Amino acid sequence: MKKTFRANLYFLVILLGEIIAPFFLINIYNAIGISDIRLQLFLNHMVLFILPAILYVLIVKPDIKQTFKLNKLHLKDFFLIIALSVLCQPLVTLFSLITSFFFENDIANFVSEISSTSFIVMLLLMAVMPAITEEITLRGIVQAGYDDKSDFKTCIVIGLFFGIFHLNGQQFLYAAVLGGILAYLVRITNSIFASMTFHFMINGTSVVMQKVLTFVNAKFGIQESAEQIAIKSLSIKEKLVLLGEYSIIGLISGILTILLLKKIKKINDQRKEGFSNNILACNGISYKEYISYDNKNIVVKDKAYDKIINWPLVVTIVIYLIYMSIEIYARYILVK
Repeated sequence: MKKTFRANLYFLVILLGEIIAPFFLINIYNAIGISDIRLQLFLNHMVLFILPAILYVLIVKPDIKQTFKLNKLHLKDFFLIIALSVLCQPLVTLFSLITSFFFENDIANFVSEISSTSFIVMLLLMAVMPAITEEITLRGIVQAGYDDKSDFKTCIVIGLFFGIFHLNGQQFLYAAVLGGILAYLVRITNSIFASMTFHFMINGTSVVMQKVLTFVNAKFGIQESAEQIAIKSLSIKEKLVLLGEYSIIGLISGILTILLLKKIKKINDQRKEGFSNNILACNGISYKEYISYDNKNIVVKDKAYDKIINWPLVVTIVIYLIYMSIEIYARYILVK
């Protein structure tokens, strides 16, 4: 089975699991007396993401280090990635705002439900766990099937998958953008710890902000978040003004994000060049010649070896569109 086909098929299986398995899992939880939604969330991640990853390794027997990119993340990259997570927050907020005009923020509602949870436990559930389970799935197993594809194609597809992965209209847009950034970080650093760090910082920031918001709401007796109240009560004109303001900030954030990504890539390219020069010099080959040959080789493989658009990818998109159509009908049309 070809790598990209297998990667797309694996994601399709995961997606089907996300849609179907919860109906069975909730009955199992009820039968054994597990009613805490936090524990249910943890178990869902273990069953839906970790268990399939273990089965994949046992059945396919891949090179674990290569598949999951278990390589060292340099300290300089680590701090730059933290800075990147801060810089791109306004961009994420912009895309989240756009979809909030059309879809309800289920994640914010869920976090509000468990707002009484201690900060550490919430951080583990909402930031640490997804940074491990989701990265193992998307930037590990699935992205490994795109190792011989160009950076652009890889980031587009993995970003699309990450948006679909969340099965939520409000999250799709910003998750797709973040998915592309996460894929690119793994590609340029060759380390899954890069995407795990970035993922943790993004989610961790949301947890911190939610805790602060909960404290403020409790202090002033506010029943609903100020953001939700504001968005619901705004007129179309006011929404457009708000969108315009956020767009300016988001544009600046996007430019800075791109520049910092280029900086991280340049550092890693120089690091690779320094490491490779000694080896290649022994064979009378320059690093630039090697890279030129390698890039041409990737293009040849990209065209002839394994197509990106195959039936698992098409079925994935169709299933997602059907699922979202049913979700929109049930939540926003049927209830009216």
